[in-house]
Amino acid sequence: MKGSFADYYTVEEVNNLMNMYHENFKDIVQSVETLGETYEGNNISMITFHNISEITVDTPVIYLTALIQGNDFSGLANVFYIMKRIIYLYVHNNQEMKYLLSTRVIKIVPVLNVDAYLKSQEEYLDNSKFI
Repeated sequence: MKGSFADYYTVEEVNNLMNMYHENFKDIVQSVETLGETYEGNNISMITFHNISEITVDTPVIYLTALIQGNDFSGLANVFYIMKRIIYLYVHNNQEMKYLLSTRVIKIVPVLNVDAYLKSQEEYLDNSKFI
């Protein structure tokens, strides 16, 4: 993971990457959508993976979130590893991943607390207050 914020992705980079995944892997990345706005007016984005032709109320859904506190940077790295791994295994015809995506919906919110993450970035860049 090599983003522009202390080797982590900024919120803008997160959204750009999710949109790129959607553009390039439409067969499994079904959507990148906004769940809502934060108190400070920032969008909370979610990416959805699956390869199911018809989703029912009985379709299992896996939810993953990161940056709930806004400063748990390793969580962001973890969900991006998972996203990249989903895509890599699917593209390389891994039968387990193909089965998973044909029977489950995976929804990932990489930056749940957008306001706090932006504040963490600001504090980090302001005299490196983080250890």
